[in-house]
Amino acid sequence: MIKNCPKCGASVVRGRRSEMMRTLSEKLKVYRYRCKSKECNWESVVIPNSSKAKLKKYLLILVGMIVLGLLLIFLFSFIP
Repeated sequence: MIKNCPKCGASVVRGRRSEMMRTLSEKLKVYRYRCKSKECNWESVVIPNSSKAKLKKYLLILVGMIVLGLLLIFLFSFIP
């Protein structure tokens, strides 16, 4: 996917993912890249276009659930 570092132009390698990234990767493809150059500290997380649509869907569902929860809390606060 990414072949060269956008900061210095050196080669990049796939990096280790954090625990959170592994959990996210169960639903979406997520890649971590870092620059091979010792002077450059560039690293990035990349989500392919095929997974971006899924990410938008999951975020929309999450926001909907939060709004619904807040609405229910608001409505039940008026019940004696």
